[in-house]
Amino acid sequence: DEETELGLADLRGENGSAYDRIVLYTGMVDHLLRCDGAEDISINMDRAREAIDSGRALDRLLNYIKISIK
Repeated sequence: DEETELGLADLRGENGSAYDRIVLYTGMVDHLLRCDGAEDISINMDRAREAIDSGRALDRLLNYIKISIK
């Protein structure tokens, strides 16, 4: 669907309309799941931005999809 395509485009580095939502949701989820060092939501959001901007987030998503298809 369109939202999925926008999200994938942002994970590819286009930084469009879904980028900020992905960063916010990731920061909140890491905090709520009490991930290691995730007490500060703004730090979580910075880590999410770095993962997206470096391409690591997309690599992990694509790897997850590849593994789940098997």
